[in-house]
Amino acid sequence: MAIKKTTLFVVVFIMLQAVLMAKGCCPDGWIGSNCFCYFVNGSSEVEWGDAREMCQAMNADLAVITSETQNDFLYDLINWKMQDSWYGTWIGLERNATDENKFYWVDGTPLAGQYTNWASREPNSNAEKCGLFWGPTASQPNKWNDALCDFSIRVSEGKPKPLVLCQKAAESD
Repeated sequence: MAIKKTTLFVVVFIMLQAVLMAKGCCPDGWIGSNCFCYFVNGSSEVEWGDAREMCQAMNADLAVITSETQNDFLYDLINWKMQDSWYGTWIGLERNATDENKFYWVDGTPLAGQYTNWASREPNSNAEKCGLFWGPTASQPNKWNDALCDFSIRVSEGKPKPLVLCQKAAESD
């Protein structure tokens, strides 16, 4: 009998979480990978700024994605935590206030010259200043989108706001 890839991932994921929890690297409810702890708030639909404040209140920030491996891990985490979220989660990516053509991560790193995973035809509007990581049921899952930080257009259509994806450094014993 073949084991489904998703089932295998969930089993490995839970085992990894248990090992990291035993070592005390990540707080309860957080998932660890490559020296970072991640938290997906699957119940709060908020604007980008509120999402960032929520992360900062937990001594974290919105996720900064620097590699394809990390991107894929976070997509699997989002998929596992919230399987029906079309809009996915906010990530720590925003347009520079003085040069709207440039994106920066919340840690101050410019996106230019770094790993990116934009959906086709994205980024597509200087009015859309905040980064969004599309969820598993989106038209282009596992991709990034630039979006209005308050998500006002989608909310006016009756769509939910994106959820929150926080990241912080894992603690060592």
